[in-house]
Amino acid sequence: MNHRIHKRFLAFLLSAALAVPLAAPAYAKTQSGGLLKPRTPGSSAQSSKTTSGGQILVSALRQIAGDYNVPPEFLQEISGRDRISQGEMQRYAAEYRLPAQYVQRFFDNYFVFQSGSTLRYVLVESKYPKHKYNFDHLVRKSNGEVQYVVDGKSRALKGIDVSEFQGVIDWAKVKADGVRFAFIRVGYRGYSQGQIHEDKYFQRNIAEATRVGIPVGVYFFSQAVSQAEAREEARFTLERIQGYDVQYPVVIDMEDAGSSSARTYNMSVRTTTDVAAAFCATVKQAGYRPMIYSGSQWFVSRLDMDRLPYDKWLAQYYQYPFFPYQFNIWQYTGKGRVNGIQGDVDMNLCFVKYQ
Repeated sequence: MNHRIHKRFLAFLLSAALAVPLAAPAYAKTQSGGLLKPRTPGSSAQSSKTTSGGQILVSALRQIAGDYNVPPEFLQEISGRDRISQGEMQRYAAEYRLPAQYVQRFFDNYFVFQSGSTLRYVLVESKYPKHKYNFDHLVRKSNGEVQYVVDGKSRALKGIDVSEFQGVIDWAKVKADGVRFAFIRVGYRGYSQGQIHEDKYFQRNIAEATRVGIPVGVYFFSQAVSQAEAREEARFTLERIQGYDVQYPVVIDMEDAGSSSARTYNMSVRTTTDVAAAFCATVKQAGYRPMIYSGSQWFVSRLDMDRLPYDKWLAQYYQYPFFPYQFNIWQYTGKGRVNGIQGDVDMNLCFVKYQ
């Protein structure tokens, strides 16, 4: 999201037709210790890079190595081989410090996260509903914009999310540049003192975006440490959107504050989930559609998704996103460019129709 503490710390967390709305929650368990056991690949786009027995094709490893600055020593190590096992890949990843995003392309049954100097592997739960997107359909334009194109037609909507850090926005130019929806920050809670602040440009942004006909949603950057504080944040948001036509969801933005002094630092999964649930329940009771924004590592490690049957907005700055569970919006970069906005802006694809 567009606030100062977002860009740096979130980077390590993040690094076909329109889909149906979110059906059910999902939660992944951490794989503990030892090498991973081979598993039959699922239906994701990554499967074309492995055999039916979970063996990884060396030709595929070589084909995309240049996109991820893979050490040449690793490519030399696997030279002359036709395929390697996932267990071998795990060992090579540790030995040659392979990028997590690169390794992820070959593990469609595990989330792969960087944790210090090592990689964590988190099991994808097969019992939870999965999305049906095929990311082989992603098209990247020369300006960095990403489209989801099937049979020659764009099947996902182009959107942005903004805050006071974008300054004064020319919303007419934004619309003319093809933006089909926008999420606007209502406010935030400070990560040290816990005071709530309204975004300086919220009123202007929501008024101007709706005036030119861009459908909007809103978000609040949460640093709540209790259900009571989460409800306070939700009420703050709801009060300020009264009188506006909010067609997209009302979102709780959940991410680290980037400091060990933050009041939410090391908060338990249970408490973090309590916060999300309280915010979303308050929003739903008011007649709006709630949504949770976060990175993939938060969704699978910091939130108990069994208790959160709400829409997901995934932030993951990958060339090809990896999040097999159902999600509705993908934030794919924080360095997008749109006419009418000076400087960088977060770019999103929405795979469902809200309005």
